[in-house]
Amino acid sequence: MNKNRLRLIILIFYSFVANIVSQNIIVNGTYTAQQLIQNVLINSSCANVSNFTVSGGNFQTGEQSFGYFDSNSTSFPFTNGIVLSTSKAISTQGPNTYILSETAPGWIGDSDLEQALNISNTSNATVLEFDFIPLSNTISFDYIFASEEYHDNAPCIYSDGFAFLLKEVGTSNPYQNLALIPNTTIPVKVTTVHPDIPGGCSAQNEAYFGAYNSSTAPINFNGQTVIMTARGNVVPGATYHIKLVIADETNPQYDSAIFLGGGSFSLGADLGVDRLIATNNPICFNQTLDLNATIQGTNSYQWFKNGAPLAGETNPIYTVNNAGTYSVEITLNGTTCITTSDIIVEYSSLPIVNNQTLFQCDADNDGITTFDLTKLNSLITGGNPELNNVTYYINLANA
Repeated sequence: MNKNRLRLIILIFYSFVANIVSQNIIVNGTYTAQQLIQNVLINSSCANVSNFTVSGGNFQTGEQSFGYFDSNSTSFPFTNGIVLSTSKAISTQGPNTYILSETAPGWIGDSDLEQALNISNTSNATVLEFDFIPLSNTISFDYIFASEEYHDNAPCIYSDGFAFLLKEVGTSNPYQNLALIPNTTIPVKVTTVHPDIPGGCSAQNEAYFGAYNSSTAPINFNGQTVIMTARGNVVPGATYHIKLVIADETNPQYDSAIFLGGGSFSLGADLGVDRLIATNNPICFNQTLDLNATIQGTNSYQWFKNGAPLAGETNPIYTVNNAGTYSVEITLNGTTCITTSDIIVEYSSLPIVNNQTLFQCDADNDGITTFDLTKLNSLITGGNPELNNVTYYINLANA
């Protein structure tokens, strides 16, 4: 074979292999607890955080069950962040080619997690904790939950547990779990977030399920949620403790992980949950939405829409009247510290309602018959999935 041709084939093969390798996230398990919190999760000089601790599996090969991850330009939704796993953190790297079921000697569970979720017999707990002082009355951060238990009908029965536990330091207040389905008290688990499983169980909070992962996925888990946001109410200036914990439940098989979005932990303003058609909470046609970014103190504000500054919009409250991604930058108390928050706002379209006539036979000719008006629902809405909860009234005044 010609040497030049051989060299070309080798270069093409190397390029192909390199391309395969680059399709997975990259995990670095050498970060300390302080580095993970200050440099990755919060990544802001304005944050007042302290008392960092992290614990996990004591693997004989030296790996950790926690670490920093980089998306490595893959399709993974976060650019970077923290991974906390019930396996070796480095094993969460894709591709998704085998069932991840790892353990370590003496790797115990967590009693606070068990109490928060009302479960028992946990093991392989990974815990990241720290104290912080909030600037406003809310905190928030973004996360994705991924698990090997997203397979077959397992989501109908099994789920590992995780929680984001918050309480004020120096008080007897119990922990509050922030890892909940939005606007509910339901913890996020495999069993509470999944699509319909034919022959198994009906869908649960399907809007928050991300995807079942193929063998080429950038992480080594069978499925994952969408990006979700944990939120908590706090008192500005008070000191709080937060405990981020995940553990296997019942047995150490079929591992799970939490991926925390880098730089997403906000100690400042929180504009609330995204208002989306997909999650059934868009803004109604022709309505407005007041976004309140007020933080105590003498601060300056600048509002943005779709990344572009809104001229003259420098008040703490902004009124939205059309769809877009809105954000605010708040410069704190005349310093160089800037905190940000954003929200996606979608509008439901003006519904087109169709007039319909329903005929019903009077079988006994007594002049009275029963009409099942629900038979008209799909005809009235025209099959528009945005229209639901059709209600009937005797007359317009009652409506």
